[in-house]
Amino acid sequence: MKKNLLCGRQSWRCGSRSYRDRSRDEEDRKIREKELQLKSLEIERQRRRDELDQKRKESLAGQTRFFGDVLKHSLPKMVHDPGEFPAYFNTVKNLFTLYEVPNKLRSKLVIPMLNDKSKSLSARLSREKLDNYEEVRDYLLREFRLTPQQYRDRFYSGVKKPEETYTLFGSRLKTLLLYYLESRKAASKDDVIDLLVSDRILPSECLKHVLSTEF
Repeated sequence: MKKNLLCGRQSWRCGSRSYRDRSRDEEDRKIREKELQLKSLEIERQRRRDELDQKRKESLAGQTRFFGDVLKHSLPKMVHDPGEFPAYFNTVKNLFTLYEVPNKLRSKLVIPMLNDKSKSLSARLSREKLDNYEEVRDYLLREFRLTPQQYRDRFYSGVKKPEETYTLFGSRLKTLLLYYLESRKAASKDDVIDLLVSDRILPSECLKHVLSTEF
């Protein structure tokens, strides 16, 4: 009898432990399922956020903000000296190429960087031309165009600025020389040689007259 009682108690204890183990396993399973559900929800939310971010970047406003942030510390403000405009636009062009800025965004990024006078002048352009960076650039260069003599004088009298590297100084001189050659219609190597020789031969006053009449 006692033996049967003892076996019964042991059997009850074993059954009780088995029940508790099953309950604990069930609770663990539910916790794991909940964690997986939460993880899946977080992954889905992140996917949607990524899709929205991508759509914002692909939109015109989103792309403008994106490249504006990228160029925030690189794109310079426009200077006030018209003689520096060619070098300025050359720098802007190199930055746009370096960062692979789409053509449709270039004017939108450069217009806020123009000086006040250039902004006022560019406001006269039609909306279609304002959306075209090359149109804006060429228009301002025409409006502020220097005479061939001014390009030549600035090339020969150019001095390195304290904040300039020699590379930037050389680039600025090169741009002035190129604009001088273009204004004198020196397109080939022979044209350049003839131009340099004529500049050297002509008396100073005569050269000034030629340069002023070619504007």
